[in-house]
Amino acid sequence: MKTGTRFDCLTFAGTGEPTLEPRLGEFIAMAKKIIGKRAIKVITNSSLLNHDEVIRNLTETDEVIAKLNTVSDDVFTEMYRPYNKTLNVERIIKGLHLLKRNIESRMTIEVLFLRSYQQIKTNHNDVEVEKITHILQELEPEKVQIHTIKRFPAEPYVLQVNKRFLDMVSIYMRRKLPKTEVLPYI
Repeated sequence: MKTGTRFDCLTFAGTGEPTLEPRLGEFIAMAKKIIGKRAIKVITNSSLLNHDEVIRNLTETDEVIAKLNTVSDDVFTEMYRPYNKTLNVERIIKGLHLLKRNIESRMTIEVLFLRSYQQIKTNHNDVEVEKITHILQELEPEKVQIHTIKRFPAEPYVLQVNKRFLDMVSIYMRRKLPKTEVLPYI
């Protein structure tokens, strides 16, 4: 790091899942010594949060930004086509609850909304929004970030949702989650 560089936080993210690194807790501790009082954040896809060692590695963070794009197994399977068939929505939700119970840092949940012109199931509907919001009510995160894709996706039939949909989701979630800051990114 260059002397005199200004920044407000250090974020562990990258092109891979940071919680796969077994020494993540050590790296966070080292980073805290180097950067002082600045915040340390971790962005995770939430797939490994049901592992105790992953939770231990996250205890020294200031904020964990975790994904929760759907709470329905059929939508999850179609949107993500997970290689590991044991990975499912129930496991992710249990992991998020475990995280919330065991760390003192802020929790932010990130929800990516998608639609499709093919017959795959997505979270672009009222039922999914209600189900996701229900789980968010249980988790009581400090923040919820809602957004859609901006770049060209890997599959050409996956599309971004429109601003109107995100606005409606934002209004609904703010009403149902009065203690949570809901941030739409359009």
